[in-house]
Amino acid sequence: MFGLRALNGNGGVNGATWKNNAVSYSCKHLNLLCNQVATATPAPTATPKPRVIVKPKPKPKPIKTYPFIGAFKDFHKLAPTLVGQGLELESTNSRVASQHTTTGVLLFDRKDGHTFLVRNDHTIWLYYGGVIQEVRTF
Repeated sequence: MFGLRALNGNGGVNGATWKNNAVSYSCKHLNLLCNQVATATPAPTATPKPRVIVKPKPKPKPIKTYPFIGAFKDFHKLAPTLVGQGLELESTNSRVASQHTTTGVLLFDRKDGHTFLVRNDHTIWLYYGGVIQEVRTF
């Protein structure tokens, strides 16, 4: 109230309002007269729930497959799950033909006509004369 008296009275200013504003200001900014300020307890705020974003699993790209020819085609026709799908075209080096599959590697010896499948599970299969047999297990 000393500020109002210095200005020769309250001059139309509501003294109670001015006092409340002065006390609020001094409490907030100067940490003075804080016991005279009625403080409201803030309402509890709800904790926001985290958003769960579910990304769909990408579809696997289809494997490009290549056809089998000759003895590889015959071997595959008799045992398609054993041989798998061709991952590349057949290639020939001298007298041996080869082709990678989803289950291993096919090998064909042109000299004696034997076809072998060396599988990824380390088994070796022989195809000869229309018969398939396992020749080696590790």
